[in-house]
Amino acid sequence: MSKIVITPFDQGKTVESKVGDLILISLEAELSYIWELVAVDLKIIEFLDLEQPKTDGTGIGAEKKHNFFFKAKSLGTGSIQLKLRRHWESLDQSLECFEVNIQVSESTEA
Repeated sequence: MSKIVITPFDQGKTVESKVGDLILISLEAELSYIWELVAVDLKIIEFLDLEQPKTDGTGIGAEKKHNFFFKAKSLGTGSIQLKLRRHWESLDQSLECFEVNIQVSESTEA
């Protein structure tokens, strides 16, 4: 099992993984914004957890990380979509969309 780290530079790309791999999507946002999971192909990818480590900054422009953890669970290609929005706004008013495709193949580990 490997750990695959996905960053903003992977936007719109297809990332290769193996069954059982841990997938981490790490995105930053200003304190008044949240990244929200809006779509995931649950037949291929399992959502595990969202972690938001405490930030040191509290002023205007301070950022926090949003770490989304997934597991590649079966063969195929599935997508993950997240949207950036303010806490008080609806998903229709999202500022940004992040989407990545995960291509899952057979694990070579015995």
